[in-house]
Amino acid sequence: MLKEARQGSAAANRAAAQAAEQEAAHRRQEAQRRLQPRTSADFALLYSELEAWRLAETARIKAAGLSAEECHQALAHLLHQVGPWLATQLAFTWRMIIALC
Repeated sequence: MLKEARQGSAAANRAAAQAAEQEAAHRRQEAQRRLQPRTSADFALLYSELEAWRLAETARIKAAGLSAEECHQALAHLLHQVGPWLATQLAFTWRMIIALC
């Protein structure tokens, strides 16, 4: 009876370790997709995350109670932060279009 319990426990431990390894591999793959996007799906994922961040930052700026001029400056700074990434996205899109022709 004790031997069966140990075997069941060992099997459960192996299954838990395998699940943890699969989860870690998935996290590494998702991080790699964000660090070195290669497909249009990778770029779409990054774009949606960037847009969510931009919207959150815009809401934070508007809720901060800044003067009109300070708000305008903060929003301009936000646009300055987002611009280079959008340029990269546009360049990738054009390369994909050219490759399909």
